Amino acid sequence: MQNLKVIEKRVNSHVAKCTFKILTDNIRSMKVTVSDATELHTFISSSLERYFKDDSSFWGNDWFDLEDSAGSEQSHKKLQQDAIYCLKALCQAKIWRNADEKLRLSHTRRRISYIYNQREVVATIWKELKKRCESLISLKFDLYVSSIESNLSHGSKLVEYWSNLYQNYKNFLSTFLPFLEYIRVNYTSLVHDIPTDMNLLDIYELYFITLVKTKLNSKFISFLKSYVFECFNRETSKLNVSRVESPMLLVYKHRASIFDDTELLFEDFYFGLIREYVQTHVDIKINLTYLNHVIRYLKNNALITGAISMALLDRSNTIFLENTILLHSQCVTLLGVLKDDIPLEFGTNKSEKFNQISDQLVVLIGTYKTRGVATSFQNIYSELIHHSLKAMIAKKADLHSQFVEICKLVLITDNEKSLQCHARIEITKAMGGSLNLMSSYSKLCDSSIRKFNKSVINNLVKTSNLEPKNSLIINVPILLKLDSSFLIRYSHSLFRRAIFFGPKIYETLTNSRYLEFHLLILFEKHYKNSPSYQGLMLLKLEILRSAKLALDFQSHYKDNTEINFFLFNRNHIPSTFRGEGSEVGTLPEHLQEVWKNFEEFYLEKDPKAEHKVISPIYKFQFCEVETPYFLSNGKRLTLDLTIFQASVISLFNDADLLTYEHILEKTKLDSAALKEILLLFNDIGLLKLHKGSYLLNNAFQPDESRIKDGKLRFLVNNNVNTGLGRNETNIIDSHHREGNRSYWTQELLKACIVRSLKGRKDGLEYEVLFEEVESRFLGMSVGEFKEALEKTIREKYITKRENYYIY
Repeated sequence: MQNLKVIEKRVNSHVAKCTFKILTDNIRSMKVTVSDATELHTFISSSLERYFKDDSSFWGNDWFDLEDSAGSEQSHKKLQQDAIYCLKALCQAKIWRNADEKLRLSHTRRRISYIYNQREVVATIWKELKKRCESLISLKFDLYVSSIESNLSHGSKLVEYWSNLYQNYKNFLSTFLPFLEYIRVNYTSLVHDIPTDMNLLDIYELYFITLVKTKLNSKFISFLKSYVFECFNRETSKLNVSRVESPMLLVYKHRASIFDDTELLFEDFYFGLIREYVQTHVDIKINLTYLNHVIRYLKNNALITGAISMALLDRSNTIFLENTILLHSQCVTLLGVLKDDIPLEFGTNKSEKFNQISDQLVVLIGTYKTRGVATSFQNIYSELIHHSLKAMIAKKADLHSQFVEICKLVLITDNEKSLQCHARIEITKAMGGSLNLMSSYSKLCDSSIRKFNKSVINNLVKTSNLEPKNSLIINVPILLKLDSSFLIRYSHSLFRRAIFFGPKIYETLTNSRYLEFHLLILFEKHYKNSPSYQGLMLLKLEILRSAKLALDFQSHYKDNTEINFFLFNRNHIPSTFRGEGSEVGTLPEHLQEVWKNFEEFYLEKDPKAEHKVISPIYKFQFCEVETPYFLSNGKRLTLDLTIFQASVISLFNDADLLTYEHILEKTKLDSAALKEILLLFNDIGLLKLHKGSYLLNNAFQPDESRIKDGKLRFLVNNNVNTGLGRNETNIIDSHHREGNRSYWTQELLKACIVRSLKGRKDGLEYEVLFEEVESRFLGMSVGEFKEALEKTIREKYITKRENYYIY
């Protein structure tokens, strides 16, 4: 059966070829006579209509169907293939022309016939074909013009109409142009009205867009604008600009004039349209999907503008970016969104959300780099850092919240190491310099350790919080690349915690359930070879040794131990806490016995004890004194006192009324220090001055807003040394300084003064020293500087010679 079908097709093909041959032979052999050029045009026109078979599909209305393009394409294909043979035959036909000839030597005429010059025949056929083509296009295009005028505000219809119209037009040209091309190729010398350097398709594309402009007249610009805007409004998946040429492509490709009265370049006009579109139609909400929307517009631009010319793409992309990502206000806001939403994750295995946000920053900075404005991005990022941290300080955010903000500002630069370095520098500046930053981190460590220890005691701690990948406090030094000198401040806080917690600190330093245990592992890993770390380790070993000794003493004297003894080698105590001079005071009688027991215990434990001298350091001794007063929650009030405050108040166990002289004699305190203590108790209402004596207030009701964990703390006046010599450094436990910002300011200023004078053999004058310290410590007042300077001299870190201060 298959063989039979093949034979049948071959027979049909043979019959068709025979038909074409008979038709063309008939045209060549027939004798046609015309009288003039008009009759020649008439004959050729009628011949074209007669010999082009199925002329209804060829000349019909369906090829400009605005609602469809595929159907028209099918109808164009219906044009019979033998039409081209007819055209060839017509060009080669012998056409006769009648003429009158005047006889010689006579006035008579006779009619004769001669063959028309083939040049005139072919030229007439060419003109007739062009006339038919252009008149048909013009006629049919009127349908589109009426549709455009009613749909300029409906972009989707406009694009669809153009797409179908131009596709049908190309289908029509693909069918019709071969006839014109035949004459142009075979009779080149006869075709003078078209440029030789253009093909027929380009000629009729230019003709088409020129016709569009002529027909639309004043609405031509609105048409182009509406068309471009609608293309950009569409989803990328619904754009199919490669299927058909846009009107902008035709204008650009053939350099058709846009305005009749001006020589406006196409590039200027097109970029102006894009700029207007971005400024009036692109309004993207700034959130985590912001860049996705910008990228969608850039993809659309790549398709739309790239279909016109790749040479226009870079500039058009820049216009989109200049009004979105490269816009200062939008970039700052977007960076803030990325910073707020990035998860606090450390280490290498980050979540998908973290990587997405980090990748978005890479896209952002890459955009700035490729356009040569990377410095602008750094400035914007610096602005964000300073604004964010100033806002945190303004709203008095706690240290943990501040360092959360700091870590997020660094984390979003995870994939941009150079920018991460820049971030660290700007964060240091925003935090008031490296000294301030390190001090803030040390305070954060101290408060976090205290809170964490409470959580461990109450069994509320989660072990997952101690993993390096989850712990903010463990990762801050790594993230900010803190200098090892911050460990000096950490040593100070560790010493204070040892004094406050007593032997309990042994467990916090050696048990993996505690935060400080993991912090020390971190410090060893990153700062092992630094002098600051070596000093910290010496202190740690001293604390562990002292804690072990104190625990042994407690187990040996279970019944009468009321003091936790910590024994320190003087050289291993941080220099800030050493102090000089004699300490005057007497322990309460019941504590004196405990002290003697400890001295005996130490002599037994240390074989070299007889060569050493141990003495109490009263300034580090604090007591918790239980009182007979009750709080509103029904619990007893506890007083958190210095050893000398406790010595004074304990005297009222035996009497409610005591004279000043009696108290002075019993405690052996410095007169000024005793007066300060009594004044403090009097101000708080615990004691009352009665006829020159002090009376215990049995109706004492404390201000419960000052009570924390059931304890009332008494801050000591900085200008009075409680039980110390007048030249002694007044150092109290940080537990009693909690929230005292002026103390930390003074400590930092003292450090700045010492650092400024180190290495300067001749020292500095007051004014020069002030300027030097001010450059290191932003925001200090003259009064704060003078107070810190006096303390630094009094503590013998520096000396003063005339008007020069020397280290």
